[in-house]
Amino acid sequence: MKYFIWAYNPKVVGIRPSQGISFVVPETKTEAYLELEINQIIPVKRIDFQTVYPIFKKAG
Repeated sequence: MKYFIWAYNPKVVGIRPSQGISFVVPETKTEAYLELEINQIIPVKRIDFQTVYPIFKKAG
């Protein structure tokens, strides 16, 4: 599994939906990703080590 961690609006970097990539994003940006038809998202309260590491460990 590939992950893209991005705390900002997806339009800034021109992210497009991509098979095999999950996007770790702040809960506050969930709607922006869904509007761009990016459905493979993992919303988190904060993007920091304590929040993101368990996601990777679980997927491992």
